[in-house]
Amino acid sequence: MRTLLHTLQDQDLGFSRIIAELWGFDLPSGTSREAAEFLAQLMINPDTLGDFIEALPPRASEALYALGQHGGRFPWNAWDRKHGPLRAMGPGRRDREQPWRESQSASETLWYRGLLGRAFLDTPKGPEEYAYVPREILAWLQRQPQNSPPRLLDPIAPPTHRLEAAASIIDDCTTLLAALRRQIKPSSSLPEAARQFIQAHTFHPESINLNLTLAKSLGLLTRGTLEADLEAVRDFLLADRMLSLQKMYLTWKQSTQWNDLAALPGLRSGSDVWPNDPALARETMMRWLGRLQVGQWYSLSTLIRTIYEDEPSFQRPGSNFDSWYLHDAEGIPLGGIEHWYAIEGALLHSLLKGPLRWFGVVQLGRELPEGPVTSFTPTQLSRLLEDPHAKFPAVTEMGAVSIRADGQVLVPRLAPRSMRYQLARVLDWEGLQDQSYQYRLSLRAISEANRQDLNLNQVRAILTQASKAELPPSIEGAIRRFEEQGYEASVEQYQLLRVSDASILTSLHAHPTTGRYIHEVLNDKNAVVRRDQWDRLIQAAARIGILIDGPET
Repeated sequence: MRTLLHTLQDQDLGFSRIIAELWGFDLPSGTSREAAEFLAQLMINPDTLGDFIEALPPRASEALYALGQHGGRFPWNAWDRKHGPLRAMGPGRRDREQPWRESQSASETLWYRGLLGRAFLDTPKGPEEYAYVPREILAWLQRQPQNSPPRLLDPIAPPTHRLEAAASIIDDCTTLLAALRRQIKPSSSLPEAARQFIQAHTFHPESINLNLTLAKSLGLLTRGTLEADLEAVRDFLLADRMLSLQKMYLTWKQSTQWNDLAALPGLRSGSDVWPNDPALARETMMRWLGRLQVGQWYSLSTLIRTIYEDEPSFQRPGSNFDSWYLHDAEGIPLGGIEHWYAIEGALLHSLLKGPLRWFGVVQLGRELPEGPVTSFTPTQLSRLLEDPHAKFPAVTEMGAVSIRADGQVLVPRLAPRSMRYQLARVLDWEGLQDQSYQYRLSLRAISEANRQDLNLNQVRAILTQASKAELPPSIEGAIRRFEEQGYEASVEQYQLLRVSDASILTSLHAHPTTGRYIHEVLNDKNAVVRRDQWDRLIQAAARIGILIDGPET
């Protein structure tokens, strides 16, 4: 940012006399440079500067502080529209009309007092014209407490379509823990196939990374791995639902392990360390939500624009918009206040449509069934989650688990989390149906339960306890037969191996390294091979000099 001296040196001696008159200084005779040096030295005296700014007209004072909040600079055209024009005058007309005596805008008030500069500054797009506050004045502004009363948003009409605000992040966390217990070997990272499987069974698939971070922060996973700490998981699942939700929320709000800015798609940092403090954006958003009425609807874009106008540097101490090395997915730098909406604006949008919705802090609305989110309303939960001593309304986790004769099991979302966690260990996962989870009892599921050291009596007990009734006779009979006979039937997938010469199939079937992978010979030129054995057969055949093309995918 340009200094006060450089700003004043751009002006003629007559301009320095105007500043001296308005500040109450006796300007000694000399050159325009000497006048600029004299004024710059007196104007930056903290007491003098403070008294002078305090005496500014309200519009000019608000404009100056707003410029300080924006890092000390603002695109000139936008400044001109917001705070009024600066009439173009040469020295002669200026001295005749004396516009500083009756300023027509906040821009003119600040300009003729030496508090506002106008210059072309470098940007990633090249030089652009900006309004700016001189460096020394900016430093003083940034040391001052901001005492202006916060602006309130005007409510709008309720939206045509409302999205569910069910605080279901806690249910998605339960799903994650059940999947990790059932499927994932101890590891420090989540395999992609497992990630996709879990996301297919959650209400908010995009919350999986946040849930993983929270599970680690809450001690639900063994340090450094994805292996569950069984005692911690049990306590979490048995605890009061709302208290567990609040614990997750407060952990997220204070977390430095999870960075909402780093999670934005299409945004990249120039180093491995992101420059922001993640808690600042969360605190800012919750402070603004706290000013709004629960149950009233508000425009999402208006909220973002108001924060831009009133508190643009909420996550940038010192209002420095040039020190962060961020860029978009194409590598274009995003430095300067002109990229506020691409960084801060996108972050605030993401908080509202992501974590704050997942925790049930806001409900979102849109005008078209599949259109963009345009509005929001704070929920009562937004007040309760913020209060560590809040008394939550009783939310009893209950709901009848339905076990059908065909083996399908439906579990309501608000069924006890500990019960669903156990059911998920002994059943196949089929998906979500409205606000219920779909599972199915199968021979594969029972075998998987056995692998987890759950015997048939325990499987039967889990199902009976969940349904609070006797099991359907067909299910009871299937469990009993498995107990007596083991695996009864299964469906397996095979593929056809066809050769051009019968001697090739004879060699493959006879050789010990390849014959083990041929399930059944149909005739002299055709055989069947299990799908999961193809790669091994191809490799073994190559070792004995026979090349086989694998099945087309």
